[in-house]
Amino acid sequence: MDANTLFVSIPAKATDNWQRLDNRWEYQLRSRQLSRDIWACTNDASGGIYRSRWDNISFNRIDAPEHPWTGVAVAPNGVVWAVESGGRVYTSVDGGAPFQLIHTAGYAFEDVAASPNGDIWFATWGNQRIYRLVGGELPFVQMAAIYYTNGVAIAPNLDAWAAVHAEFVYKSIGGTGAWNAISGYGTGVQWNDVEVDLNGDVWTIKGTVIYKNVAGTSGFSTYQDTAGVTWRSISAAINGDMWACEANGDIYYNAGGVSAFVPVGAETRQWRGISSQIYT
Repeated sequence: MDANTLFVSIPAKATDNWQRLDNRWEYQLRSRQLSRDIWACTNDASGGIYRSRWDNISFNRIDAPEHPWTGVAVAPNGVVWAVESGGRVYTSVDGGAPFQLIHTAGYAFEDVAASPNGDIWFATWGNQRIYRLVGGELPFVQMAAIYYTNGVAIAPNLDAWAAVHAEFVYKSIGGTGAWNAISGYGTGVQWNDVEVDLNGDVWTIKGTVIYKNVAGTSGFSTYQDTAGVTWRSISAAINGDMWACEANGDIYYNAGGVSAFVPVGAETRQWRGISSQIYT
């Protein structure tokens, strides 16, 4: 071993190992730390963006404009994206730098999601469209004309999923194919969000219920029904954990994506979106 080489251990999950810290590995180390952070946003009168550091489950408000935020996402390159219902799009180069306005689209954004290939996807309400920024660069490309989309998510295999208010959960193969209804629950259901974890399992929420669709092919079945909670957003983390937030209450955590969702004791807010960097 080179006498000038420094190794560090990242204290988190058992999957962590020793990493070489030099010019080659420093970015990977920073990326791994960022990828464990959890981001959330609120849609109330003093709407803000919150961050929970990878080694401490404590959500703290960060330096971002006060807006009715509706969604937040982290791209593979570490750029954090945030949208609000007034149609503005903001980014922060690494989550530590201040959020900067990059575009005023005029769309009523409901959600934003990152794709493994670096594309950024947007769900809109009033405009009733799903859009994509190829490689995270303007212009907006219309990908679907689906009414009242509350959530959008991109799977590891690039399949695109959408949760639609008072309708179905939709899927587009490769993100370029036709959008087909998947849920099987019929219309009139208020699907609030959808997420795909690194195993390809699809999670969605409505009312008090969290649903799971194994590998995106098994059909949705009830994973957890929590009385008194109205789920608003759900997110996967790179280590397999799952996160969810309720519309007027707390943020919830599911260790490894195989246990129950339990509250973490975040401040009571009108939580609207939650996200983490799962693609690097």
